[in-house]
Amino acid sequence: QTNEDPEVFFVDEEEIDLRELLTKKLPKPPIEVNLVPHWLAIEGVQPAIPENPMAVPPEPKPLGAPYGAKRPRPSAKEEGGADPDAGGLLPVVSHVLPRELQFYFDKVTALIRGAGAGATDEEMKMLETALKSLSTDVGLHNLMPYFTQFITEETTQNLRDLPRLRVLIQTIRALISNPDINVELYLHQLMPSVVTCMVAKRLCQSLDEDHWSLRDDAAATIAFICSRFGDAYPSIQPRITRTLLQALLTTKPLPTHYGAIKGLHALGPNVVRETIMPNLRAYLNTLEPLLEPPSAVNQSELKAMNEEDRNTAIAKAKLATIRHDDAIRTMGALQ
Repeated sequence: QTNEDPEVFFVDEEEIDLRELLTKKLPKPPIEVNLVPHWLAIEGVQPAIPENPMAVPPEPKPLGAPYGAKRPRPSAKEEGGADPDAGGLLPVVSHVLPRELQFYFDKVTALIRGAGAGATDEEMKMLETALKSLSTDVGLHNLMPYFTQFITEETTQNLRDLPRLRVLIQTIRALISNPDINVELYLHQLMPSVVTCMVAKRLCQSLDEDHWSLRDDAAATIAFICSRFGDAYPSIQPRITRTLLQALLTTKPLPTHYGAIKGLHALGPNVVRETIMPNLRAYLNTLEPLLEPPSAVNQSELKAMNEEDRNTAIAKAKLATIRHDDAIRTMGALQ
């Protein structure tokens, strides 16, 4: 506001000496604008970096006891778990899945349960897409405990459902192929299912079903697991080798021997040289008598038998034929 005219207002600007301005040092140039990427979360956990400030929870303030009174010790029931000082376990923390992951898990497990002889072409195509998703999608690590429990339960409850077991092996192969899942934490739970599908006594309802291909797939899966995780866990292949060798040398049925031979063969020539070759002659002495073709049933003798003896003779002849076929399969695995 001027003194001459109170109604005139102006901005009071400081006069700058150009000589002084030109002789001053130049200021530092501003920092160039750039983009710095960083991880917001890794497998559901936010990393502790300056770009991701984490809120520090306030320390709980214990309530003080009244003056002159002793503070009572809380019981295990009041704390929601066992007393840590008494050597008990801490309370279990429930794991909550997002709704999207729950829907994904339910959909995939429903497709696996529906796989079988009655599945339509559309369902099989959806199952193929689901298996591909398990092997490539990121963010599935939180579902691994649920998939592991599901595979174990389904294998135990469907030991003679060949289509279901075949899909379960494909599911295991897809999960261990996913590079974004830490499968190492669950290998000890997945391995029994794979070994069961390889050396179990019977894996199908009818003996005419092709359970041999399931044993081949399980053996290939075992070899894949050992090749991928053998360096990090050197004891995994020796343990599997001992299990398969024990199944081969004990008095097990020939399908079990076939699976054990296929598994040892899949582990490489060194394993075959150290396990099968030293026991080959003794095993062939047991296998060669079963390679002889079974004698044909005399039809005239069958007609002379009563109905019970006739049924028994037919069943024995069929069992001898099945053992002969199993022996040929086992011999082919050795070659």
